[in-house]
Amino acid sequence: MNEAYGCLLLTDGTVACFGDNDEGQRGVGVGDLDDTTATTRVVGLTGVTAIASGDKFSCAVLASGQLACWGANNACQLDAPQTTCDSPNGGDCSLVPVMATGLAGVKSVAAGEDFACALLSDGTVDCWGLNVNGVLGTDAGEFSCSPPSTVPGLSGVVAIAATEYQVCALTASSDVYCWGNDYSDEWPTPTRVPL
Repeated sequence: MNEAYGCLLLTDGTVACFGDNDEGQRGVGVGDLDDTTATTRVVGLTGVTAIASGDKFSCAVLASGQLACWGANNACQLDAPQTTCDSPNGGDCSLVPVMATGLAGVKSVAAGEDFACALLSDGTVDCWGLNVNGVLGTDAGEFSCSPPSTVPGLSGVVAIAATEYQVCALTASSDVYCWGNDYSDEWPTPTRVPL
């Protein structure tokens, strides 16, 4: 899920992005690049094992289990303290990757509109950002800007995926749980999907 930009994980463990850069989503250390067709390396990232892109922000999992994010931060989606730029839209953003402060042991990451979720090495999932439609796995504080918190009722998770306003998790027992809004039902907490 992204808006007019994209990022690629390269075989050497670095990341390259292309497209719009109005909120630093290309991670190149400068804003508003005119050339939206050029692919540029994200500043300072090495040892990347997985990436995910949301709406004008991206996150990268490092081999150390840490998470680095860049781009828009208007809804705390970077899980980082004070960021380094003001976007044309009036929100906070970071032109270069910043280390997420509340996460460790990250295996993979998924990103949506204004939120992200991380699969942790213990098989649990943490989500953070703006809790629209229960995308953080709870029905509390729908429009609050939330730091990472563990999604309740999930264990043994082996994979996660996100859309604009929904997250799904696959467990080791081949069960699928989803939460958020799938455009027909709203699941503010993880709900097992019948297969």
